[in-house]
Amino acid sequence: MTSGIKVDTMQTCMETNEAFAAPVEIALMGERGFKALFDTISNPALIVEADNPLPPPDPMNEASGIICNSMLGSESTLWTDVHWQSAASYWLQYECQSSIVSEPCMAKYALITRPKSMPPLNQFRMGESEDIEPAITLVIQVNGFDPAFAAGHSTRLRTRPMPFFPVGLSDDFWAQRITQMRTDPRGVDILFTHGRQMMFLPGNRRINC
Repeated sequence: MTSGIKVDTMQTCMETNEAFAAPVEIALMGERGFKALFDTISNPALIVEADNPLPPPDPMNEASGIICNSMLGSESTLWTDVHWQSAASYWLQYECQSSIVSEPCMAKYALITRPKSMPPLNQFRMGESEDIEPAITLVIQVNGFDPAFAAGHSTRLRTRPMPFFPVGLSDDFWAQRITQMRTDPRGVDILFTHGRQMMFLPGNRRINC
């Protein structure tokens, strides 16, 4: 089931929120944002900072706004923990043209702004074979990226040290991911965001913590 947008409420959001900008401004911001996202995906586990992004509505950060604006579209189903009547919800549906669904297993993408209380990973859609659509892509807002934490926990991405570690996840997040990869070795692609920064962890990359 998807949620609809009330026209009068959406109009109010557009008039009062900076994220609903003029088309030319959106196009310029979108081009720079897409490049930042491309660089992020091309360089797993490294932090990329976007250049002067257009801020989306709260509680979304700038990097999450770039990702959603670049990846979502008219055929995209999205699960998110933002309130369905919030400006962010309207922005995701109007600006990004996505359909917000009520259950994690129904979505191709997920935007999570409160990672400590996010649903378990096994509630999201997993890929089952190479012949069907891949598993969900998660966009998770974190409290920051801590190099000291990564060094202290000997964190590695395959055979390469992982220089930064997302901070603010649930205590069992990485244990969940290891369990999940035993079921589906392709895993789930994750984009971690903080402010203007984003970091990509491919689903098929194993991590040792």
